Amino acid sequence: MALPISPYTLQHPAPACQPAEPIFAIGDVHGHARHLEVILGHATTLLASGRVGRVAFLGDLIDRGPDSASCLRLAAEFRDRYPEQVDILAGNHESLMLCSYFHADPQERAFAAFTWNHNGGDLGRWSETKDLLTELRLGPETWKSHTLNGNVLLVHAGVCPEASDAEVQTFLSQSVLQLPDGTGTSFPHWAWIRNGFLKHHTPWPGHFVVHGHSPWDFIRKPQNGRLNLDAGSYENGRVGTAILERGKVEVSIFGFW
Repeated sequence: MALPISPYTLQHPAPACQPAEPIFAIGDVHGHARHLEVILGHATTLLASGRVGRVAFLGDLIDRGPDSASCLRLAAEFRDRYPEQVDILAGNHESLMLCSYFHADPQERAFAAFTWNHNGGDLGRWSETKDLLTELRLGPETWKSHTLNGNVLLVHAGVCPEASDAEVQTFLSQSVLQLPDGTGTSFPHWAWIRNGFLKHHTPWPGHFVVHGHSPWDFIRKPQNGRLNLDAGSYENGRVGTAILERGKVEVSIFGFW
């Protein structure tokens, strides 16, 4: 008998969090389709009740877990059910996947495929995955780098810290088909950045940044101007989510308890 997947929920004040409407954000899933199915059932209830007006996937739906294909399908079907209320953001794993298939440069495609495989991508299902992306309308143009709602920025990894608004917008405009250049896991890109960003509790003054990507930084509560929702699903099978409202957040961790 399968164990039930249930949330562990914590509520916190968050004065810096000022969305235009309540948002339900879903952190790194990494192939845990059973968890995502339960989470999307919860999201459906939140939308139907009017508790939230938007749902955002923060990226890294895929890789390292048991069923990446089903995660892609669940997210795409949920988007199609609520096309005006759902944002699917790309993570670094989706970026590598998309570069492997769609980058214009053959050498860059090969490098992306090698890097994706090294980071948990399943090259054994190469053709099958590309067909699935086409079927689900999940080509490069459909994945967002971020979404901004009120002063709340939702993005996979983060932003360049303490930059001007114009510099942040330039940073966020980088292509999903841009590959790391050798600076490792803190490559200065919205899908990859870590080191400089994580040192700042208010990385973009005047804004509240909600992100994933860095499980060791997950502390289950806001850090002044940011909130990390990567609960470590790639390793422990737990998926972080949050309801973001004016002045408060409700963090839930879905897993086996």
